[in-house]
Amino acid sequence: MIEFLNHTLTPALFFVFITCFLFAHAFFLKAPFLRAARLLRAYGTLTLRTNLLLYGLFAAGVLTGRLLPDQAHALGTLGADVVGRIGIHALTDPVSLAAGIFVWNFLSGTVLTLWLPGLLFPFFAPLVVAARFVTVGFMLSLASNAVLALHVPTILLELQAYVLMALAGLIALRQLNLPELMPQLRRLTVTDLLRRRPEALQALPLPTRKGLRDQAALLLLAADFLLAGALYEAYEVHTLIPHLTGH
Repeated sequence: MIEFLNHTLTPALFFVFITCFLFAHAFFLKAPFLRAARLLRAYGTLTLRTNLLLYGLFAAGVLTGRLLPDQAHALGTLGADVVGRIGIHALTDPVSLAAGIFVWNFLSGTVLTLWLPGLLFPFFAPLVVAARFVTVGFMLSLASNAVLALHVPTILLELQAYVLMALAGLIALRQLNLPELMPQLRRLTVTDLLRRRPEALQALPLPTRKGLRDQAALLLLAADFLLAGALYEAYEVHTLIPHLTGH
């Protein structure tokens, strides 16, 4: 009975609760979600190409890792050591584990390393995300096919959040109208910036109010993908993989 509660009922109730939470979350924050949906629809071709490119890079990382197993094992060991130092997977309770995964992925993996730098340097997030997809694929390449199959929902959900951050950077670059902006940037000098001359400040590619709202809407949508991915990953680590391996 205790085993049933721990391994079946508790995760099931947990997922029911989170599902209700996500629906309530989407209802009360409807405007940002609609804004993100309109933005992705407006840049539909860019969204499709970015997804194909990044997931293609992930697949390339997996294939490369299987061709270079020693290097993949070394990188996987390093990654496991980093995760061990963070202490996330030391959390045995599924709720705590999901919370730890979400907080780490959202704050460290998204806001601090992608979203905030991307506000000033839009090209930064797409480059980091591309490298991250290759690296994650490389690290996961030595996992067994059964474990990798269990991990597919996590891959799709969490990596989709990073796809959105890459899209945020690419959309910001589109909105900057670089062909007109580059000649102005070439004429800028450090002295102009230090003296805060109006023409120099106007030439800087700073995000507009509309651009900030777009970026915030995509960040909110990415957070929901990360939350869903963290929930599944906690369930996977706590229940599915032990059931598969018998440990």
